[in-house]
Amino acid sequence: FDVFGWLLLTISFIALIFVIDESSAFGLLSIPVLLAMVIFVGSLALFVRHENSFKYQEQSDKSPKIPIINLEVFSEKGFVLSLFAIIALQFIILGQSYLLPNFSQLVLGAGATAAGAQMLPGCAIGAVMAPISGQILDKLGAKKPIITGILCCLTSMLLLLLFVHVLTVEMITYIFAIFAIGQALQMGNNFTVALGYLPEDHKADGNAVINTIYGHQRYFWCSSGFSAWSYRLGYEHPCRSSKCSLCTCMRSLYPPCYHGNRALCAA
Repeated sequence: FDVFGWLLLTISFIALIFVIDESSAFGLLSIPVLLAMVIFVGSLALFVRHENSFKYQEQSDKSPKIPIINLEVFSEKGFVLSLFAIIALQFIILGQSYLLPNFSQLVLGAGATAAGAQMLPGCAIGAVMAPISGQILDKLGAKKPIITGILCCLTSMLLLLLFVHVLTVEMITYIFAIFAIGQALQMGNNFTVALGYLPEDHKADGNAVINTIYGHQRYFWCSSGFSAWSYRLGYEHPCRSSKCSLCTCMRSLYPPCYHGNRALCAA
């Protein structure tokens, strides 16, 4: 097991999380954050150099040394582009699942039950569509379902943008259902396409890269989102709590349709 590579990768992740988490508290150019940036870049560079130094060579008295991740997977352009598509879609999914319920509560004045229930039909449709999208991939290839999924996601976001000032909980439910169809048509198929660009002996490494990024992306998005809100709004208003900042953000972005949910936004 590549213990040194694992330690370097762990240190780089810890440093990156510190930068995202604490940049709003200390400032992006503060000494602790800058030091964490240096540690992140340095440990990541050492990790890349260390992993690239490995070669699959049998040794007489030891087991062969195998890198924790074979970085040759990043030399495949198709894999990298598919990985980028997975990351971009995951960012949109996290944004929708967090912002839409809060929009319904803080802007439309809906209750917590209604705000959560509006996501249920879309989630159910996505769960049903996931295995069906794999069958579509087998019969029609990857291009048609993925492009259709992209169009569904773009359509849903365009509808949210165009009708933002007249949105209701029911409209959000229907629009998110369209997005869920697009998500189901893309996500699993993007995984399949990404791994399809790799040779058989690199598929395990590609799968490890995708799942590592996929698993950490939720935390990175939440941390960076809250840091951005805190940095943008926390110093402009006396209330520093995330709830107050979010309410202030919603009021500033959507003043014509804000219904003034004072119970939730009370200091």
